[in-house]
Amino acid sequence: FRLNSISATVLDYTGTIVGYAACEPDTLTASAEAIRGAILDSVAAAMESAGVTAMRRIAVGVQGVTDVDGEVLLWSPITRHRNLRIADWLVRAFSCPVSVANDCDLLVRALNWRDPQRYGTNFAVLLMSQGVGMGLYRQGRIVNGTVSSGCEFGHMMHMPNGAQCRCGSRGCIEAYTAGYALERRAMG
Repeated sequence: FRLNSISATVLDYTGTIVGYAACEPDTLTASAEAIRGAILDSVAAAMESAGVTAMRRIAVGVQGVTDVDGEVLLWSPITRHRNLRIADWLVRAFSCPVSVANDCDLLVRALNWRDPQRYGTNFAVLLMSQGVGMGLYRQGRIVNGTVSSGCEFGHMMHMPNGAQCRCGSRGCIEAYTAGYALERRAMG
């Protein structure tokens, strides 16, 4: 779930993609119900394209802050809604375990899983795209807060009263380094 894009991919146990579906709702203006519908429809369409009728587990990567239990999107710059109970929506619709995580947390988890020798103890991943984020792995664990996902690096203050960030604040690192910020600067 990212800015103006919701996609679902079904993988088999070897990690091979066997189904895929996507849609492009305007996530900044869509109602919470429309976002819910788009997420559920994307998963159902991906399952149909894979020819499966049940899922063993669903993992959702999101741009934004999630609760530490991996159930709720607490806040995100890609939607005006807070406390989206994404895991509840999916559990009710598909009757399987669901986890919701910050996209950068998933990146560090994937690197650790894929190459634990190289990415085993302490490292960070910096994502610079439509937004800016960081996943941090310290002492063999993902760094998160006590209540929510951790490193909202892109929304740390870089320049007080600086450029407008998509999150609504001014002067965030993202407001200077994300794709939209670079385009804004290039256009003058």
